Amino acid sequence: MKKKISVLCALTMTCAVLFGGCKVKYEEDEVKTTSSDKEVTVSDTTAETNSGIIRIRYTNSAYTEFLNKCKSEYEQKHAGVEIIIEQAEKENFLVNIRTDSSEGTNVPDLYLIGSDELSTAYLAGLASKVQSETFVNNNYDDVSINACSYNGTLVAYPLSYKTTFLVYNSKYVNNEKTYTLEDIMNYSDEVDFSQSGMTIKKIFGCNISALFMNYGFMGNGMEIGGKDGCNKEIFSVCNDTTIRAAEEYYKLIQFFSLDGKLKYEDSVSELIAGETVFSIASTDSIPDIEKSEIDFKYCEFPDYSNSIKNSPLSIITAVAVNPYGSKTDSAVMFAEFITDEMSDELMECTGYMSTNKNIYKDGKYEGVYKSYLKSSSKNKLNYGEQVYPLIEIAMHNIAAGEDVEAELKYIDEYMKKQLG
Repeated sequence: MKKKISVLCALTMTCAVLFGGCKVKYEEDEVKTTSSDKEVTVSDTTAETNSGIIRIRYTNSAYTEFLNKCKSEYEQKHAGVEIIIEQAEKENFLVNIRTDSSEGTNVPDLYLIGSDELSTAYLAGLASKVQSETFVNNNYDDVSINACSYNGTLVAYPLSYKTTFLVYNSKYVNNEKTYTLEDIMNYSDEVDFSQSGMTIKKIFGCNISALFMNYGFMGNGMEIGGKDGCNKEIFSVCNDTTIRAAEEYYKLIQFFSLDGKLKYEDSVSELIAGETVFSIASTDSIPDIEKSEIDFKYCEFPDYSNSIKNSPLSIITAVAVNPYGSKTDSAVMFAEFITDEMSDELMECTGYMSTNKNIYKDGKYEGVYKSYLKSSSKNKLNYGEQVYPLIEIAMHNIAAGEDVEAELKYIDEYMKKQLG
């Protein structure tokens, strides 16, 4: 099948610049999908186009079972529709979608993508604006909308998130309280397990070697790209809020003698074995935690105190609709089906939490969702991914006693040069 799309010359030029790492200013408010943008030849109206085929592409194998379940459910409800699921390599994922759209071969109607890649996808014309305000308002909170927006325009459907939170052994802790780190320190000073014969080795456990796990201790003051994470004029890692948080972070490490060499999986093992009372955990560890016979409770990532707040990092996967697919309207319907009707199946199939705000209200995982609500998603800035290893190095150095302001100031100066 051959397809001719009149805007593909411009699309190819845009993508070439984007994937080459240069900066591009996008002038339109939304991706156009009118007939004037797509010149379709007679050969385009093939049997495949009229067969009800919807193609979805993804990279992460964790979504395979979930997508197959979505396929089965959707095909049962919509006679004559066939969902084709294609797993692709992560390398050159968007470049290959662009190429397939240009050539009209196996063009995906929609695809799964990290929210931090949405600027590239949208600027290349590969992600359509989400049109239904009613659907969005009924299913998403602002944290999800902002994560999947470009300059205020929602360009994909939020699907799942990964973040960190506080988990504790309810046998030893008041279940009605939202704990700050100050509360946990006070608890540590008051409690005594030495004569109890219990296996408690730690009051508080946390992996401080990986950025995703410890970002929350300083994330609240970090301004990286603004609300949508794509405004290069908004950037500040070194400020009064982060400096104060870094000082509290150092005190926390000293107070609990946190081991920088402790691996995250070992931290989880200690929690599940009942050796730790409080611990910082990642959402993808919930299935393992749930296998334990211990009754654990889940809370939002703890603030230092009532006045010093924290904000964990979150990683969001979204469903984007390709305006150059042959079934854009059907793709929208399937995207909404995946992110709404099938959202309660997501965690069991993938281990990831749904961004749908209706799933965890008043339930066991409400505290985890509250942690997500206070999180910061990865930015969408050109060269913005470079900030994370710099923050990780700075936090390691701060933990070792290096000068806080000097560490954070270096990040600001380096990144502002990169962002231009």
